[in-house]
Amino acid sequence: MVRSLLEPATTALSVLDVAVTPRSLLTPSEPRPATPATPITGVMAGMLPMLVMTDISQGVMSGVLPSLTGAFSGALPVGAQLAGALPRLAAAIAGSVFTPGSTAHGTLAGALPMLTGSLAGYPLGPTDPLLIVTSRSPFFFLSGDLGITEAGGAGTGVSAWGDQSGQGKSATQISSAPARPAWNASGGPNGRGIVTFDGANDWMEFTSWDPPAPGTAPIWFFWVCKPVSWSSGANLYSGSSTAILRCRMGTTTGKIGASNGTLGQELTNFTVGSWFRGENLFSNSTSDYIKVGSTSTTLPGTNTGSTNAGSGVFRLCTDVVTRFGNIAWGCVGAWNGEPTSGEKAALSTWVTRYYGNTVGV
Repeated sequence: MVRSLLEPATTALSVLDVAVTPRSLLTPSEPRPATPATPITGVMAGMLPMLVMTDISQGVMSGVLPSLTGAFSGALPVGAQLAGALPRLAAAIAGSVFTPGSTAHGTLAGALPMLTGSLAGYPLGPTDPLLIVTSRSPFFFLSGDLGITEAGGAGTGVSAWGDQSGQGKSATQISSAPARPAWNASGGPNGRGIVTFDGANDWMEFTSWDPPAPGTAPIWFFWVCKPVSWSSGANLYSGSSTAILRCRMGTTTGKIGASNGTLGQELTNFTVGSWFRGENLFSNSTSDYIKVGSTSTTLPGTNTGSTNAGSGVFRLCTDVVTRFGNIAWGCVGAWNGEPTSGEKAALSTWVTRYYGNTVGV
């Protein structure tokens, strides 16, 4: 055993001892540096820096530091916020396989920390929006890759779509089997799971979510979806009234609009057959808007009451069980207010990396 190169030569007993094989590059005749050439910021007192190697002779010694798994790049401490992104170390870094459906899929080559929105080209996890948006609290979040229940068996339609936010606000369709949307585990962009409502009679509702009055608490929706076919006025989602918290297809093909008491302007870029990243704010103010891809328009915020209060009804692809929308969903969620501009930019990055660059952001 030889003492770690991270301790001065004058120290009686090294904090770190590393096993040396006969092939070690370090021999008793070689000089030991008195101090490391580069300090490692953030190494906690009494804790060992991560040294991951099967044979120290294969490490990069250079007379200074053993090979350290990952790139320190200035030796920022683990847990620092890099460019506004939260590191997510959900498992031991070195060669660990992350759990699918939680933080990331696969093995992190080079054991780089998982940084939301900053690992170029790496597919992130299906629930990353919940980790990206931290300035607001979620009401619900549904992913086409998770939480799917088909009560009648595979291929019989989605009877429950499980909320991933931890709030317990799942969407259900238990009253009518013919009204259940279809699930395709790999039919979406980039091979992701999707839930498709047929536009004829499919719909789901959140029986345990009573949306707040728009005049008392804002609601911000985020989604990735595709209009499969067109029907004027068909719904993406709606409250229990035909005009409250409603997002629907526009008056002509390719348009989309939203209403919160009063119908707002319509966008013209909601093209049938194309996937989009969308967002929609209801706050009973002139800040209300709907956005599809990179195009947005404001909405008149005129409603101060809550027609949903006490009813606990919010529905996907219908309002009062009419005007069914033929929509394929990759994901859809709602938060208690508009995220920061940085969080929204990170969501766009996530959409491109998770769903691929064919989705309009």
